[in-house]
Amino acid sequence: SVIQNMELLIIDEVSMLRSDLMDAIDFMLQSVRRKNFPFGGVQILFIGDLLQLPPIVKDEEWTVLKNYYKSAYFFDAQVLQKEKPVFIELEKVYRQEDETFIHLLNNLRHNTVSENDIKLLNQHYKPQHVSTDSDNIITITTHNYKADKINKEHLDSLSGHAFVFNAEVHGEFSEMAYPIEKELELKKGAQIMFIKNDAQGKRFFNGKIAKVFSVDKKEIKIQFDDSTELLTLEKQIWENTKYTINETTNEIVEK
Repeated sequence: SVIQNMELLIIDEVSMLRSDLMDAIDFMLQSVRRKNFPFGGVQILFIGDLLQLPPIVKDEEWTVLKNYYKSAYFFDAQVLQKEKPVFIELEKVYRQEDETFIHLLNNLRHNTVSENDIKLLNQHYKPQHVSTDSDNIITITTHNYKADKINKEHLDSLSGHAFVFNAEVHGEFSEMAYPIEKELELKKGAQIMFIKNDAQGKRFFNGKIAKVFSVDKKEIKIQFDDSTELLTLEKQIWENTKYTINETTNEIVEK
């Protein structure tokens, strides 16, 4: 019923969507809706950055797929060869303000790195550097267990009492879908990263870094590097949403 009444399907992070899966979506929508139009007549909105994460295709899979597709990217799906999408590019950068850094990022994205770009990057390459907590360095690693180990070591190195905050879980919410650890351990001085945009304004965004200024059983206060003001954190809500049909109005509703 949801598929039959659907008007718009939004696919986010579309750079990771494989061309064969794109055709599978088209086939499924046409079959269920019994309409011989691309995607069964449903309007599709693709959102994503094609210079970020690519689709994952194993060698043995590509051995088969290469007979049907120019590439594994969604835009080479057969359905989109017949029905070309309208392309809209968003060009303004909102999360960065340093024009030199923005220029460097764009050159990296477009594979047009200059000698000046390399010199600028090498200025920040310090293989002999021994970091301290005051450096606020972020380690980029490949697996969650490695990140967990680094986080635990740094947290254990901090003096002071550790406070554990437990998530409240209501209804159906798979542990595999938890946005963060069910038990969150914090200490004064711990570095944190937000994983959600501020619903009340622009105080923080997904990915912003801060430090715990003070913490007890009832309250967490944090401070950003670029501000002397303290922010008291509120509880946040994540929802596990299912979609059903209102049999009276035939509208898709969230549950």
